Amino acid sequence: MAERTLADRIGILEQRVGSLEALPAKVTGLTTEVGKVREEILQLRSEMRAEMSATSNHIGALHEVATTRALELHDATNARMDRLHSIAKSRTEILHGIAIGRMDELHVDVTARLRDLQADIKAVLERLDKR
Repeated sequence: MAERTLADRIGILEQRVGSLEALPAKVTGLTTEVGKVREEILQLRSEMRAEMSATSNHIGALHEVATTRALELHDATNARMDRLHSIAKSRTEILHGIAIGRMDELHVDVTARLRDLQADIKAVLERLDKR
């Protein structure tokens, strides 16, 4: 490789120094851009926090509504069950009364039939004894 002349080397150094002289402006530009990006990130972070807080509040409100509605439904269900229990109890008592009445009727009927049978048996036995 051929050695460069002093003039060539000075030319190369001048080009490099020229490039280095542009660096502060480039660094300043990058610093400005980084600052803008930082501000955008902070803005985004702030907006995300606000949205998350709003979402959390909304979920809390929905939970409150759901809990209230569940309690209302629970109370309504209990009230309906109480009404149905009362109706069932009333009907059971009515059916019990009907069954007792029918059993009394059947008891009277069976007792009368037994008396009739006893009388018939007694009459038959008396006829047999007479023979």
